[in-house]
Amino acid sequence: MVVSDTSSVNYAILIGEIEILQQLYAVIAIPNAVLRELIHPKAPERVRTWIANRPTWLEVHSVAPNLDPTLAQLGCGEREAIILAEFLGVTLLMDERDGRIEARRRGLPLTGLIGALCDAGERGLTDLPQALAKLQQTTFHLSPKLMSKLLMRAKK
Repeated sequence: MVVSDTSSVNYAILIGEIEILQQLYAVIAIPNAVLRELIHPKAPERVRTWIANRPTWLEVHSVAPNLDPTLAQLGCGEREAIILAEFLGVTLLMDERDGRIEARRRGLPLTGLIGALCDAGERGLTDLPQALAKLQQTTFHLSPKLMSKLLMRAKK
């Protein structure tokens, strides 16, 4: 099991790689705030359609309100994902920089969509260069330097 924030699920759906998250982690848990972001009218239609018919391996959890001031600067999805990952004692799948900084500060096991795609590529679950090329067609930010490094790694 892994807890995910919005961006990892969103972009995995957009590039057609959402099933690799299930193959890697069996169960993907998201807090209610992430569900609200994924069904929001401004979310991509493809994401809203997928989430409306979500599979049983995507679990939605309620998270108790938390007044921790160290989480105040984060968005609702990141904040609830960190709280849920701490509560469940599992890895956090998060791409947002400030959220990752806070998760590391709390000692949470952490990865992101790129890490998941790399793991999936190494296990033969996806074609990493193709997945990265699809990701570049979205609004996901990936530096050219990191992209080159990942593609070199995938060739080995």
